[in-house]
Amino acid sequence: LIECKGVLDYEIADYLMIYLYLTWKCPDTKLSFSYKRNFSKFDVTDFCSDLGKYSWSTIDSFDSPDEKVDVLESYLNGCLNKHASWKKIVYRKRALPWITPFICTT
Repeated sequence: LIECKGVLDYEIADYLMIYLYLTWKCPDTKLSFSYKRNFSKFDVTDFCSDLGKYSWSTIDSFDSPDEKVDVLESYLNGCLNKHASWKKIVYRKRALPWITPFICTT
């Protein structure tokens, strides 16, 4: 844990400097994941032409607003999944070594 330690004696200072070099590594925390759409290769004209291929009149055949929204959502998600797929984002955050379990519970 302690690699080296000592006391530095500088003649220009009125005190002795104490130093300590630790070789302790911070433990890694768990990875966090998030998803977002990847619009890097998104083409608006292709997206609009694919949306035009759906039969939008089928939405009017449903009586319930919930069913209409479900059909609309499935059309839009199907087209978005084709043109702007989901991308997995990984977040890494190192733990803070001075935050001990005692401090967290206090």
